[in-house]
Amino acid sequence: MEYEDQINQAMDPKYECLLFDLDDTLYPLTSGISSEVTKNIQEYMIKKLGIKDNVPELCVSLYKHYGTTMAGLKAIGYNFEYDEFHRYCFSSLYF
Repeated sequence: MEYEDQINQAMDPKYECLLFDLDDTLYPLTSGISSEVTKNIQEYMIKKLGIKDNVPELCVSLYKHYGTTMAGLKAIGYNFEYDEFHRYCFSSLYF
């Protein structure tokens, strides 16, 4: 069949593994990871985005309204790279 290679390629799995991180299910809240990430997100907002006022309150409000602070920052017009945000906010957690 002339299309056999294309069909086989399309059927190959795109990913070997998917990891779904539902907050506080892979690690306990008592680990401090959540509070460390929150601190990093707020620091990113101040240092990288230049937000000066009411950062903790804004962080919580964006999280509540948009599901994540990052999505909220994008929705209200801040322009930044997703990878840079994640690297800044989560890199201190890698062991």
